[in-house]
Amino acid sequence: MRFLLPILCVLALTACSGMGNEEGTTAPPDTQQPGEPPIEKPDGEGSAEDDDATEEMTIEDVMAKTREAIDADFEVKLPATLDISTEKYLSTKILADANHYDVAFFETDEQLETNDLQLDQQEPIAIVKGKAYETSEEANEQIGYQLIQEGMPEVDLGFGITGFQDAGAGSSFITWHEGRWSFIMRSRNDEAGNEAGLHLAEEIVEKLEKQALPVPHENGAGSFSSGDHASPDTNRIAWQEENIVYEVYMADPLALVDMVTGEWK
Repeated sequence: MRFLLPILCVLALTACSGMGNEEGTTAPPDTQQPGEPPIEKPDGEGSAEDDDATEEMTIEDVMAKTREAIDADFEVKLPATLDISTEKYLSTKILADANHYDVAFFETDEQLETNDLQLDQQEPIAIVKGKAYETSEEANEQIGYQLIQEGMPEVDLGFGITGFQDAGAGSSFITWHEGRWSFIMRSRNDEAGNEAGLHLAEEIVEKLEKQALPVPHENGAGSFSSGDHASPDTNRIAWQEENIVYEVYMADPLALVDMVTGEWK
């Protein structure tokens, strides 16, 4: 009996030690122990917060990603940012090669990948294009620079700028020049339309007194419409840099001026 007591005590202590490991002293499988290498989770495994961080991008992130996706042989220019509605996302469609790029910007309810097929059913809020031509002369032909015809009725647009009026085919026009830029305003050829066109031309002239357009080499041109049913290609600003032509389209003419006179990268 004296020899059995120590053996029984040892067995009891061993059993207690094993019970302690089963009940809580064993570390959970994902817990890193001191001295052990970091635990790596399998690919695709992560928290919902990690997934959200990869899905949501700022407007500036979208612009940077879009710029990186264009592999043109000339300088790619895109706005640094773009105003969109609250709780909306900026998404893009890109068509590009070495000699040109065409980027359409969309407001979407969720973050979409570039060229997502859902964008085919939506209307863009802005379009930006760049294209290289063989010569600067060929590029200049694409600008749409408007010459002033002598003898046309004049109208004061403010800030020392004179517009010249013309009409035809149910539309009236006001053309004016500022530096190397020409501008033309199109409106409906009736009293209300003429008044709307004149007012919008005055607003654009006032904006350009405070906001600078790019300096074109050789020319730049803006064409605007005061119509109520504008589409993204209704209003256009284009400018030439040697043999390169950059174009921007928006439905809102004043927002278009703000965009082109803003920061570009």
